Amino acid sequence: MIQAILFDLDGTLLDRDSGIEPFLVEQCKRYSLDHLPFEKYLHRFIELDEHGYVDKVKVYQELGAEFEIPLTAEELAADFRLNSGKYCKPFPGAMEVLEQLRSRGYKLGIITNGYGESQRAKLVEFDLFDCVDEALISGEEQLRKPDKRIFKLAAERLGVTAAECVFVGDNPEADIFGAHQSGMKTIWFKGFLPWPESLAIVPDHTVNTLPELLSIEL
Repeated sequence: MIQAILFDLDGTLLDRDSGIEPFLVEQCKRYSLDHLPFEKYLHRFIELDEHGYVDKVKVYQELGAEFEIPLTAEELAADFRLNSGKYCKPFPGAMEVLEQLRSRGYKLGIITNGYGESQRAKLVEFDLFDCVDEALISGEEQLRKPDKRIFKLAAERLGVTAAECVFVGDNPEADIFGAHQSGMKTIWFKGFLPWPESLAIVPDHTVNTLPELLSIEL
């Protein structure tokens, strides 16, 4: 019997990609980079960022070389980690879904890859620590999805077994494969990332919007 529902953060609960442009606008102002050809710069950032799966120091190193930015990649990446989260926004229905699931008696959790500083800032910005029972960040746990150990650790902290959990995520490999390997049931939140042909497993359910979760029999 399912006792707990866990979520990925970026790309599942939070639309982080929509916050990239307004963040970069402010970052350019903050560091007096108004001379940059912004549309081209934005396009290259998005291209290099790969929906957040590329280390930001590497992203800014490449941008710095291409656009001759007189700042270190480390400085700009640190600013990204500290400030970009406030420009994200929850996907439609995300907060209401969490509230509904909690009212139904499920324990709730979040497992997210990323730096502790940046991911905690997002969790605080949107009061997500108050919406779930546990939140695990890879940079703090020294475990990273799809390592099945971080999923098992989350289940343990929730006081349940992995078999009593469902994991909801947008990344087929990090989220769905990792959770499946740990023994959890899985729900793929179909977003920007296509399903790899090489991935032999299939999710237990697929949704296009978060409110669809409320009609699934777990």
